[in-house]
Amino acid sequence: DATESEDKDVAEDADKADEEKEDLKTIGEKPEEDTEGVFSVKLKNLTGKVITGVTVKNEKDEEYPDNFLKEDKFEADEERVLWFDPNAKDKADEENKDSSDDAKETTDTEETKTEDAKTDEKAEGEDKDDAEKEIPKYNIQLTFEDGTTAEIHTFPFGDTEEAELHLEGEVAYLVFDSISQKKEYNTLETEKALAP
Repeated sequence: DATESEDKDVAEDADKADEEKEDLKTIGEKPEEDTEGVFSVKLKNLTGKVITGVTVKNEKDEEYPDNFLKEDKFEADEERVLWFDPNAKDKADEENKDSSDDAKETTDTEETKTEDAKTDEKAEGEDKDDAEKEIPKYNIQLTFEDGTTAEIHTFPFGDTEEAELHLEGEVAYLVFDSISQKKEYNTLETEKALAP
């Protein structure tokens, strides 16, 4: 009979793990419904410091948006779920963009038009747009309780379900399991190379 009760304990532990993920505090707004393209990543704060600010931007943008953390503090060793909707800003930009695109196309020389026609055959519709868009890269800025900030470059949104935030000196870096590469990454060397 001993084995039976052990099995039950294991099942209960699994339930508990699920519940924990649900109960984790969030960073950023969790969408009301499942919105396509919204990223969520479980972050563990292993920087040894209290984080008072977390914000995400597209590498191309000049400035970071408002703090995702609001009045809350992301304590050392705490786990939270970061929600990030990369399209939130774009939705507002869409309307402005359309008018400028039209102007651009009319100034194209005939030569590029014929080339475009060729590529159209290969990828009609959506694929063509995707090919032209680079995969956006997102940086995360962390602000610590002591007022210092650190930046994490090219956060692996979509390629990891959970990541650990670490800090070495002034350099923040990630340790995460890459879904596409099926191995663990540590970005310390990359971040050191990018550090000012």
